[in-house]
Amino acid sequence: MPETRVFEVLEAPEFLGAGDFDADGHLDVVTAAAGSQALQLLLGDGQGGFGPADQIALPGAVTALTTGETNQPDGLTDIIVGIVGRDGPEVLVFESPEGALRAEPAALARSISDFGFWILDLADHFNPQSAICNLQSEEPVAILPMRLNGDAVSDFVILTRNQSAPMVALSAPMTTFTVNSTGDGGDSDLSDGICNDGMGNCTLRAAIEQANASPDADAINFNIPGAGVPTISLTSALPSITSPVRLDGTTQPAGLVILNGAGAGVAIDGLTITAGSSVVRGLVIHRFDKNGIRVETNGGNIIERNYIGTDVMGATALSNSFDGISVSSPGNTIGGTVAAARNVISGNGFHGIEITGSAAAGNIVQGNYIGPNAMGTVALTNSFHGVYINGAPGTIVGGTAQARNVISGNWDGIRIAGISAVGSLVQGNYIGTNAAGTRVLGNSGEGVFINGAARNVIGGTTTGARNVISGNNSRGIFILGSAATENRVQGNYIGTNAAGTVALSNGIGVFINNAPGNLIGGETAGAGNVISGNGDGVRIAGSGATGNQVQGNLIGTNANGSAAVANSQDGVAINDAPRNLIGGATVGARNVISGNSGRGVFIFGSGATGTVVKGNYIGTNASGSAAVSNIFHGVFINNVANNTIWQNVISGNNLIGILIYGNGARGNQVEGNFIGADATGANPVENSVGVFITESASNNMIGMGNIIAFNAGDGVYVQSGTGNAILSNSIFANGTMGINLAPGGLTSNDDIAGNEDADTGANNLQNCPRLGDGGVNDGTLIVSYAVTSAIRNSVYPVRVEFFKADAAGQGKTFLGLDIYTVADRIGAVTKTVTFASPEQMKTGDHIVATATDMNGNTSEFSAMASIIARQP
Repeated sequence: MPETRVFEVLEAPEFLGAGDFDADGHLDVVTAAAGSQALQLLLGDGQGGFGPADQIALPGAVTALTTGETNQPDGLTDIIVGIVGRDGPEVLVFESPEGALRAEPAALARSISDFGFWILDLADHFNPQSAICNLQSEEPVAILPMRLNGDAVSDFVILTRNQSAPMVALSAPMTTFTVNSTGDGGDSDLSDGICNDGMGNCTLRAAIEQANASPDADAINFNIPGAGVPTISLTSALPSITSPVRLDGTTQPAGLVILNGAGAGVAIDGLTITAGSSVVRGLVIHRFDKNGIRVETNGGNIIERNYIGTDVMGATALSNSFDGISVSSPGNTIGGTVAAARNVISGNGFHGIEITGSAAAGNIVQGNYIGPNAMGTVALTNSFHGVYINGAPGTIVGGTAQARNVISGNWDGIRIAGISAVGSLVQGNYIGTNAAGTRVLGNSGEGVFINGAARNVIGGTTTGARNVISGNNSRGIFILGSAATENRVQGNYIGTNAAGTVALSNGIGVFINNAPGNLIGGETAGAGNVISGNGDGVRIAGSGATGNQVQGNLIGTNANGSAAVANSQDGVAINDAPRNLIGGATVGARNVISGNSGRGVFIFGSGATGTVVKGNYIGTNASGSAAVSNIFHGVFINNVANNTIWQNVISGNNLIGILIYGNGARGNQVEGNFIGADATGANPVENSVGVFITESASNNMIGMGNIIAFNAGDGVYVQSGTGNAILSNSIFANGTMGINLAPGGLTSNDDIAGNEDADTGANNLQNCPRLGDGGVNDGTLIVSYAVTSAIRNSVYPVRVEFFKADAAGQGKTFLGLDIYTVADRIGAVTKTVTFASPEQMKTGDHIVATATDMNGNTSEFSAMASIIARQP
């Protein structure tokens, strides 16, 4: 530890934590003194230094402190502080997608004040490092391991009791071996500590052998004579790296060194690292018959600034036959958060990066070009996947915008597979586009494929966490299988350019196939995705795909929700998948599903029951004020039973607002929607027809509380089927009829004496009520009516609903209801009913009514009856 640095804080600390607390990609340090009412924050500069201490006030005296991810995995470290304040003991949780200390903390009350806490990985997925505590005077209180300089060995931030200045101890290599030859000879004497092939040269092979023989971390630098980038042509496998080493090709005057494996033999890896805590930097590794780099056994390695599978310019593929990098150990970092750390990992015969096995936990892949050339403009294809996470937990791919990978031109961009592949975080990447996010550079298969893996996060709630997943030939995101549950897809642009303005199509935006309980979007700010420019925007299929939620997304529009960036098929397609939720009860859960070339929401396949479509804008812009039309229908229920369409704005669609189709379409409920109106319910944003029921769809409920208005044709058209109840809605200002029972146009009552209402057809062509003139007297509305249907032709009792009529005789304002019984019909009674008159009812207004029998057959609106003054 030859270098120790001291950084001042305002109070002698007893608690210490590290993490990226300001979301800039650099590690920071937070400290606190027991009993203090403040935290001290030292912001890291990424070079082993820290800025001056900032003080963050707390509402009580500190009793404990720890750091880690405690809530949603977002790639950022949270701060948890125990205090005793005016309200007693509390735990403060500092967490924000912009960095832990950029938002007010959540406060959790506790009953005791003398406590400590730790963040533990009880699933044993990662390898947490330990704090070392000694409470004796003048001894270290805590030692925090962090990587602060350019090697892969932990440096230390050290606190001592009663000292206000934490010390930083930076690691350094014990021995540096400098390669000065492109030869391939081994070391002549491993006992002398000198890299020498017996001819006075230090070859790479000899340097690795000497570093392995050393018990400590060493460095291998390069100074090979000659112009240009030197090439080391290997004739056999290099020794595995078994002792920590920094292998740094950037020390060569040209800045790179080529390792050519064309003559190394069959099934040979370029480099094999088993030691852990090693760095591979500045190498061009190509033409090996197996993997470019294989990392196994021990972790904590850093692989950065290399060209793996390409030429020295990253312009031409020179394949390694298997993976570019194969990883089976934990805690490795491939790439970094600055451009100088970027690897180009392209042109390999299998995967760009493969991370395999439950022991390969907590690996980080950041800032790389995986599949493209070094400019990020042309594909140099990895034949299989860009990043293959095969049963490995807790992988981070990307992170902040500075950590963006470009993963394009492969088969799948990212594949996450296996039940132990949990907790991966994929953020800030461009997957299927060029490096600018402006052009298609597609993966031939999926952008991201989650195959039987749970609790992974694709995206996040901040701009920096947004992935652009576009231009992929198959699906942007594919979630498959019963074990693929509790995955979150949030904040991404799926099917558009990086600005969210132009389509860069995926075959399907998001496809959930037989996978339950996943979340696409969410209710919180920033969680919604833009899913536009694809085939289908979101498709959910299969009997196992249940309990999924699609919330807060823009599906078929640009990133502002103001204009179409059409999905060429449907916005959301539910195929044989039961009990999924599209939208929700809050404003944040609202999807805008508009501008699609097919249907807004398409529910089909007999198994797609129990779907709830709630609170969405379907066919309008994001403010619900103007049309961004779906070219076909807003919602299409095709031969499916028992779905709920609830509290949506379904307006501006080119054809039908809601189409209920087929004999299997039974028990569906349409309630509380604005259909043909804007989000206020007062202004027109027309569909061609509001609600259309056809092909023998029966026993559906249109009501209660829909506003069905301003549509170019009918408000509700029942072409066929029976038992379709239309109850307690506001239906007005539609271009033809409010309620129309086929064959079309006004259907007169068939009042043949003794066999009234014997005709059949849509809703059994239920006769409408016969109204006498109504009257208003001292705030009371008085209405007389009769129902003329014979008992053999309608099932009594009959529900009669009364409405204030618009000028065309459609039922605009629901006034109340009455029940017409069998006894009433036997007596041919003309009933008189009274209602507390709404203020707007006055002499000269009109009322209409509907009749609905016990089987749910609702009539058209009756002829209008006038309101006249009536004396008491």
